Amino acid sequence: MRYTVVDLYSAMGRYWVADGDEFQYPLNPNLRYSRATINTMRAEWEFFITRANVLVELCREVNIKFPRRLAMRMPTDTPQLLQRALHRIRDEVNRMTQRLQRSSLMKTANERAEDGLMDDAHQYFAWSMDVMYESDVEMSDDDDNE
Repeated sequence: MRYTVVDLYSAMGRYWVADGDEFQYPLNPNLRYSRATINTMRAEWEFFITRANVLVELCREVNIKFPRRLAMRMPTDTPQLLQRALHRIRDEVNRMTQRLQRSSLMKTANERAEDGLMDDAHQYFAWSMDVMYESDVEMSDDDDNE
């Protein structure tokens, strides 16, 4: 049996809105650091680095706070360190994605309100306040955008 990141977040009661759920890992603890698993972790690391860079540019464009990207500075020399860095970058990418989606919903709500479509505006505003679009973990490093 195998699991994905989405399964892991769902089991913890958190919302996963970012891409990258195609990476699968074995449930067998003996295979945690096998060659295939480490190769999957490295591929996921590359995917999330690219995704994080794109999201940071989008956040800058829309003027949204984003994390300091501590995952980029974490060492990835050993599988254990890579696993830690992956956990951190997944959180950062997920929270940036949530914030961008929430910003998009708020922008649409404001546009609908300006057009006089108050029912639609209220609906979009309600969606933007949904727990799914809020960052489920407080970002202590919000203030120091690079």
